[in-house]
Amino acid sequence: MQKSECIIKPFSLSFLISMSLSITKANSSMDMMEDVFNMNMETLQRIEVQSASKSSQLISETPATMLIVTQDQIKKRGYLNLLDLLEDVSGFLVYRFANAGLYSTISIRGITGEEYLKILRDGIEIDATKSSGSSMGTNIPLIGVNRVEIMYGGSSVVYGGDAISGVINLITDTKLGSVVEIKSYDGFFHFGTKYTGKLNNNTFTVGASYHQDNEYDFDKLYPDLYPKKDVILNGQIIEKGSERDFEYMPERTQSAFLLIDNPIWSFGANYSKTYDSTFISLTGNSATKELAYYDSNMIHELRGAYFKYRTELFDRIKFSSTLSYDATELDPTSFYINTYGNYQKAYKTYISERTALDETVRLTIFNNHEITAGLTFEHYYSMPKSFDLKIPYLDKSATYPGSDIPVEYYQYSWDNIAMFLQDQIKINSNWIISFANRISITNGNSENRIYRIALINQTDSLTQKFIHSKSFLMPGANSKYLHYGYIFLPNDKTREWDQNKYQINLARIPNENLESEWAESYEYNILSVIDKNMYIYLSIYYTKLSNMIRDQIVKNVTNSIPDTTVINAKQMFNNSWAEFYGTDLGAMYKKSFKNIDIDSWINYTHIDSHEIINRKKSELPYLKPDQIKAGSTISWQDFDFTLSGIWTDLMNSGYTDPFNPSTKKKISGNLIGDFFMNYNYKDNIYFSLSIKNIGDVRYYSPRISSSSDYKSPQEARKIILGLSYAF
Repeated sequence: MQKSECIIKPFSLSFLISMSLSITKANSSMDMMEDVFNMNMETLQRIEVQSASKSSQLISETPATMLIVTQDQIKKRGYLNLLDLLEDVSGFLVYRFANAGLYSTISIRGITGEEYLKILRDGIEIDATKSSGSSMGTNIPLIGVNRVEIMYGGSSVVYGGDAISGVINLITDTKLGSVVEIKSYDGFFHFGTKYTGKLNNNTFTVGASYHQDNEYDFDKLYPDLYPKKDVILNGQIIEKGSERDFEYMPERTQSAFLLIDNPIWSFGANYSKTYDSTFISLTGNSATKELAYYDSNMIHELRGAYFKYRTELFDRIKFSSTLSYDATELDPTSFYINTYGNYQKAYKTYISERTALDETVRLTIFNNHEITAGLTFEHYYSMPKSFDLKIPYLDKSATYPGSDIPVEYYQYSWDNIAMFLQDQIKINSNWIISFANRISITNGNSENRIYRIALINQTDSLTQKFIHSKSFLMPGANSKYLHYGYIFLPNDKTREWDQNKYQINLARIPNENLESEWAESYEYNILSVIDKNMYIYLSIYYTKLSNMIRDQIVKNVTNSIPDTTVINAKQMFNNSWAEFYGTDLGAMYKKSFKNIDIDSWINYTHIDSHEIINRKKSELPYLKPDQIKAGSTISWQDFDFTLSGIWTDLMNSGYTDPFNPSTKKKISGNLIGDFFMNYNYKDNIYFSLSIKNIGDVRYYSPRISSSSDYKSPQEARKIILGLSYAF
């Protein structure tokens, strides 16, 4: 029995091109370059991109803050999956072992949760149904990825709901040939392969990956957090403390992708299956209430496919049509064992699907006036995460334990129509203005209107952007219908008004009346190219999240479950709002000295924020207010050496300080370093050595929970050996 995956990458590299590096134009001459970072800083400002507006633009003209991480950086820094990469990016926080059954959680500029982030592959959404509660980690490997494009801030105006905090776009490497990589050490194993060839006049790319992490020894590294106490139910010992070993199943992931492409159409497909231990990060009191079984996992499956057709008229009007399907499913054999299920296997399942048709047209007028319009039809279906099941499938004849009330399996479907329009005008050689608007209509009546306005000023060495946007996030099915903890008891008749047959003392109950969350952002960016070897950047932003969904305690609920009173319930409500004030400041330096190349970076991030819940002001949870990320890659002959690091100050947990209700309990900061070496042995054969947490530091990350067990221990030093071959 072991634990779930966690390659900690606490030291950071953040290649932030704050003004917009997001190369997605497949046939652009600039895009054909193997590594854009072979160019100097001035040339970088003339790369064509399109992620910010779904149309080709120079990076200095995009109405968004963006960055790019290249294939060369991925190789030289040893990234295996998207989480590895994001830990090294300015403004991002990755919380490993964040909660039981939820391997990791991501925060962008203080906004925590993957539901606020949209992930694309080749411009097509691959996580449209992630609000179902799916895991995100090694299920997005970087084998076969040419570059990763990241856009900060509200982007719902272009990409619809759940693009409040940002958008990530993975671009497939379609260079002809094959790549195979193997990385392993002490139980850790990673295998990835990618092949690109010609199929008639089409480019055919296929890739696959398998990942298994090594065994985690949290109970040995942090013995105080894993007390070997007896597990007791109704006065009986379920498991003796002396027999507890806290062993965990390591995370495993299987994934594959396919891309067939030509100038007119493309077809793509993605698949991943991830096994996440249900017992990761539980400490202290919670650890004494859980049983660790080797095969107790949440098994998430993510699958999708799309077909895209492109055409153009007179070089000024370009059309694209995309039909896509995405699904996220929790395998019904997923289970955990804890007090909620009376220490019997409690099975879970869900499924969420999205089918969409997207039409986009781009019109160029007078060479300085570009109009982009889009029309999207979407159909969603979701069966939210089920109640705790006794068997690994849905039994519609089942009743809740201890009662004669049939188990309710919620189903939820909706349709959405959205219209998008952007007008970008180049006023003169120095000034550009961009207006964008989107209207989304759900089930024919509920309407969301959002927008983005950007003013851009640019000279040869300086680019400034002023961006204002409004975005929204529809509540996910799991937020509306989250329910568990139903332990039915006979009504104790202590309430004169209560004539129900049963009572439940504490449970999580649904609230299907939740509304959308809203984000309004203001941002100022400046990027200054000092010379061909160096640039500096500054981003200052303010974001207000309103109508936020948070849980709260409600008393004596009588209308949620038939013939039952819930004495104390937790239920989701639109009951809070939050403000974020942040600054990103950094520099990038590249220089060649004879046969040595140096690529160095440093950035400082500060976030100040607060939250208002039911008119009470408090600190926001899961924040690292001050952080510095820095590092350097030195290339010499056939060697690449990368040393990187993150310094973090005190962190906010999710647990309210009992002595000061307006503040959160704090977690100590840390200084963590990583080392990576790559050696080109012969032709395209590479050997690598990766050392995570080179100082073997014992440190903690916030646990995504309001529990008193508010911090999750992280891994100690970790060594990985690798071999890759490109042919």
